[in-house]
This record gives sequence, C-alpha cells and structure tokens, in this order.
Amino acid sequence: DAAEQKNLARLSTLLEQMPPEKAAEIIQQMADGGKMDSAVKILAGMKERNAANVLARLPDPSLAPQLIEKMRLLKRPLVASADK
Repeated sequence: DAAEQKNLARLSTLLEQMPPEKAAEIIQQMADGGKMDSAVKILAGMKERNAANVLARLPDPSLAPQLIEKMRLLKRPLVASADK
C-alpha cells in the first residue's frame, strides 16, 4: 500500500533524527509489542549507518539478528529517503 510505504519512510526519517539509543528503544518496543514487521521496514528505510547504530544499541541484543534476517528477506524495499 502506497500510503503505508510513505508513512514508514517518514517514520524511518524521524527515527534517524533521534539519538540511536532512543530509536533503539522504540524499535525494541515495537518488536516486543508484535510490530516486528513494521520495525523491520522502518530499519530498512534508514540509512545503513543509522540502522547499524540503532541495531547495535538494542536493549535486547538477541533481537538484532532477528531483525537483520527479516530485513534480508524483505521482498520490496521501502521508498528511499531523499538523501540516502
């Protein structure tokens, strides 16, 4: 859905503006709350360096490999941020 893709791209940009620790907390909460797919899509829409910083700061280090694997399996990339 185009509207969802646009929203997820906007959320990716928003999380990129946060300190990585705070963004990691939000991604962790999303995953814990059953929103793993949305968390993966948001991370996939971030610049690689920013996504790596967020993954490195996840409160639960066992979550990072799960998110990375799901990112690898994404069939459709998010709409890219303008400055990627």
